[in-house]
Amino acid sequence: MTKRNKIIIWLSSILAVFIIGLVSCIGVSNGQIRRQQEVQTAKANISKEEQRRVDLFRNMV
Repeated sequence: MTKRNKIIIWLSSILAVFIIGLVSCIGVSNGQIRRQQEVQTAKANISKEEQRRVDLFRNMV
């Protein structure tokens, strides 16, 4: 192997590791955003259910 081939292999390896790390970070970020939206949806559903129960109670009284 020539010195040039070794340099190309090292640079390719470093670039591959960098790309894998970048894709992993993007995946983690998207996962956090998805979980945050799920929490907001759950809170909205709870709030909606509470309001429904209050309305039912008012109708009974």
